[in-house]
Amino acid sequence: MSTSGAVSVPIEPARVRTRRRKQVGVGKSLRRQFLALLVVIATTPLLVFGVWELQNGHSYGLARDNAVAEQHSASDRAAAVILSRFAEITADLETAARITDPVNLDSSDRAAILGSLLATNRGFRSASFIDAAGRETERISRIVPTSLLELRNLVGSEVFETPIATGRAYFGPISIDATSGMPSMEIAVPFTDHRTGEASGVLLTEVRLKEVWETLGAVGVPGRSVTTYLLDRGGVVLAHPNPSVVLAGTVFRPEIRDGFQSGLRGEDGVVTIEEIDLGSQELFLVTESPKGEVLGPYYRDLTNRLLAIGAAVIFAMGAAFVVARRMAKPVLDLAEAASALSAGEWSQRVNVERDDELGQLGSAFNEMADQITTQIGALEEGNRRLKSTLASKNRFLAAVSHELRTPLTAVVGFADLLRDTDSDLTLSDRHEMVNLIADQGSDLVDIIKDLLVTAQAETGELDVTLVPVNLAAQVAQVLEARHHKDRTSVAMDGSDIRAEGDPSRVRQIIRNLLSNATKYGGETIRIALSQHGTTAHLAVIDNGPGVSEVESDRIFEPFHRIPHGDETHESVGIGLAVSRDLAHLMNGDLTYRRHHNETFFELTLPAAPAPNPSSTTPQTRTITAKPDTRQLVNSTPPNTTGD
Repeated sequence: MSTSGAVSVPIEPARVRTRRRKQVGVGKSLRRQFLALLVVIATTPLLVFGVWELQNGHSYGLARDNAVAEQHSASDRAAAVILSRFAEITADLETAARITDPVNLDSSDRAAILGSLLATNRGFRSASFIDAAGRETERISRIVPTSLLELRNLVGSEVFETPIATGRAYFGPISIDATSGMPSMEIAVPFTDHRTGEASGVLLTEVRLKEVWETLGAVGVPGRSVTTYLLDRGGVVLAHPNPSVVLAGTVFRPEIRDGFQSGLRGEDGVVTIEEIDLGSQELFLVTESPKGEVLGPYYRDLTNRLLAIGAAVIFAMGAAFVVARRMAKPVLDLAEAASALSAGEWSQRVNVERDDELGQLGSAFNEMADQITTQIGALEEGNRRLKSTLASKNRFLAAVSHELRTPLTAVVGFADLLRDTDSDLTLSDRHEMVNLIADQGSDLVDIIKDLLVTAQAETGELDVTLVPVNLAAQVAQVLEARHHKDRTSVAMDGSDIRAEGDPSRVRQIIRNLLSNATKYGGETIRIALSQHGTTAHLAVIDNGPGVSEVESDRIFEPFHRIPHGDETHESVGIGLAVSRDLAHLMNGDLTYRRHHNETFFELTLPAAPAPNPSSTTPQTRTITAKPDTRQLVNSTPPNTTGD
């Protein structure tokens, strides 16, 4: 028999391969037919749609051209309105210059003429007369009182030199008021001396372009959000609905005149440009709108068409799927079930919904699968039990060999030295070696007891007899036994604490806890006894470093070793696991905690009632550990109190 304990079911390979090949062939044939049907149904309307789109492919280009034409028409109308407004302002100024001869007027008359000009034109912010020498002779403003205005010398400036030299109106650059964000422009026209016919000065005004601004905001195309702004020849934004764009000195140079391109904000859309010629100033009216809004109607129409075709395709595919599934489902289900059953899925069955030959075949298949499942289940259960038995044996042998190796090695080594008659060992050395052999033998006894407890617990043969136990007396016995091999001083607090437990098992737990504290704890070890209500407590306390939080959850696992810097003490780590199992078996518990830099291993047991003087035989109970449960059995106790 193999040591792995594996049990296998012999199956003829050739027969399995033949059955699978037949099943796959049926599935592929039906799936091919179904796939061909779906391809024909799905591609036919798509081909029809493709032919239709080829015949009507110009619709996208037409929609694009119409969008550009509509926006260009709107911007053309806006440019005409702006030019018309500038023409009106220029005509008003030229009329005032022709009927006025400021050279021969005194200051009050000149001021009255300028005031009348500002009164009849609400868009004028200021006005001034400039004589032939380029000096302002009179100046008034809507914002600054006349008394605070300083007359300027404008010789050499374009606002004076250009209208004098050309005899035509001059349009200055657009500027933005930093406070209101409103654009304005200086416009100058020359006036002549009626007696000589020569230019005798310039009428200069600063005009607010509010109406131009409003014209920009009024440009629109139904169904679109249109942004309109002015650029100069260098691409600098002069007017924009958002004044911060102008104040930031934004520059935009369109790639093409009219059409689809990236706009001022970097978004694709329709951009149209209209030139506004003001003589000395050349402006460009730019309008842009998002591409999504421009082509929205075309996209909506295209989407509706695709949705209609998609719905038709889905409906046709659904109908074909239902029909094909109805035809192929029984055979495919049976093929998949047979394949799954051959792969080891013993619970696989087919759903029989027909009364014809296919239904009879499905029922026969299910009966066959039930018989196979029953036989396989019996084999697997036997295999599981065999594996469990072998695993338990292997774990037990490994634990025994490892636990016994260290003390036996020491005993054999010291015995060989003592047997060597030629060695120069002194009597004191031989006496020390004998004591060491005795100590190792005592350790062997403790290890064997722990291993025996582990083996008995696994097989359900571990019994504990519960009697009233004096915990202080049990501690004293353990300390007395340890005195010969371990001189570590252990202090005990508390006395006359009685608990219900098995005296030998209680001493075994105490030995394990003291051994653990001696090996891995601190220099100071003490035992604290106490009772809280119906629970007796025995705590072994040391001032050692303890263990980490991660390891604290595993210290009670059998055969788990916690790494320590000091590797002089060998242990496989069943002492704490055995101790906790014994505590549980005696209706108690064994816990670990850290408190005030000290390590606490605390045994808790049910407190024993006070002894009854009239009773000579105390009531005891025997508890037997079962593999899966713990059963309480009443028995007649021996005549002992465990004190």
